Amino acid sequence: MAAIASTLLILGFFVWKRELDAEDLLVRTAGFSLLGIASSGLILAAVQGSNTSLLKRSLRFWPIREIGKYSYGFYVYHVAIQPSLKFLSTYSLQNAGIRPLALAGLVHLLACFVVCLAISILSWNLLEKPFLQLKRRFE
Repeated sequence: MAAIASTLLILGFFVWKRELDAEDLLVRTAGFSLLGIASSGLILAAVQGSNTSLLKRSLRFWPIREIGKYSYGFYVYHVAIQPSLKFLSTYSLQNAGIRPLALAGLVHLLACFVVCLAISILSWNLLEKPFLQLKRRFE
């Protein structure tokens, strides 16, 4: 229940502010806290839910499992990628003629996701996977 309430409040922030700017004080305090609560609720629902629930079936879907391999890369590289794509911010995209604001935000999010996924796949194949294979030598 807390996850649903938090998600609705996050959506309310977005509708009210028209953007979830990480530099905004309200987003930095209440927004990130609500995001943590919503994420915790999803994890709890995935662990405790029935095997036939939509959430568990969605998490078993092969593209979602594949992206899971690259999640550490997402975690590490998004910090550098998102600011480097600042030229694709929602306001820049709106000035370029992409309207409404939600569409500009979606374009920015999609661009960040694609670039981060590509770098994470490279990182997995060139760094992480070879290092994980070294584990066998120490067992």
